[in-house]
Amino acid sequence: MKYSLLLCILSGLFLSKLQAQCAFTPSVNGNLLICPNDSTVLSTQAYDAYQWFTRPFGAGGSPQPISGATGPSFSVAYQDTPLYVSVAGTREGCTERSAEVLVDGLLFLPLVVQTSGTFSIGPNGEAMFCPGDTMYLIALQPYTLNHIWYDGDTAIPGATDETLVVTRPGSYWLTAS
Repeated sequence: MKYSLLLCILSGLFLSKLQAQCAFTPSVNGNLLICPNDSTVLSTQAYDAYQWFTRPFGAGGSPQPISGATGPSFSVAYQDTPLYVSVAGTREGCTERSAEVLVDGLLFLPLVVQTSGTFSIGPNGEAMFCPGDTMYLIALQPYTLNHIWYDGDTAIPGATDETLVVTRPGSYWLTAS
């Protein structure tokens, strides 16, 4: 009986050691969407030691440690996205790794202007105006705000709608958001 009780206590202690986890769970904090040609700094909580990991987006396998990425923060550049990032934190000899997060870059659609109206198209794709012709330049979605139409280098006074009515030759272009 003493032997079974001792075996039961020892196996209970052994199993509890196998199932023990750290009393903390690191997390990756920061902006996970990066603008073109920019970067972001990710961070985590305070620990005694750190190791950052990445895994390419769409790739199988396991996260790989990043050489030299052993501080409380990690910088990701737009050109390196998309990728998964995680961090391991060590406190008082116990190491725990965060869940992976996806860091991605924003991709903007180009500004597109639709043309319609009464005008001719020249041999090189240019619009050709004759007296009485009218061209409508229309900004397409998703650019629906802050329209400013230009003729050459000059903003056209009052031309802030998504449609510009053109009745004379020029070099027209648009900024919008």
